Amino acid sequence: MRFPILLAAAIFVFIKYACDYPIFRNEKFIRLIKWLSGASFGIYLIHVLVIDRITSWFSVDTLSGWWRLFGAFAVYFVALLLVKVLQKIPYVGKYLFP
Repeated sequence: MRFPILLAAAIFVFIKYACDYPIFRNEKFIRLIKWLSGASFGIYLIHVLVIDRITSWFSVDTLSGWWRLFGAFAVYFVALLLVKVLQKIPYVGKYLFP
């Protein structure tokens, strides 16, 4: 990826203007976003480990178009699953993934 800062800026601009639509004011959607945001710090902490494990276990070519298209979603959902499971463990969830 040559311009990751432009991709990040595009996501922020999209979110800024997308929040004006009524679907984003739905109570279920707001609960989902709050649930996901509770894991954002944990996802940030372990996403590099998840990327490393996925690419080594499945021999993924990180330069392929499929990885660039679907890899981010796969890493996010695997990291989300790990964080939500680890948050259920009493001391790990409380101190490591607040």
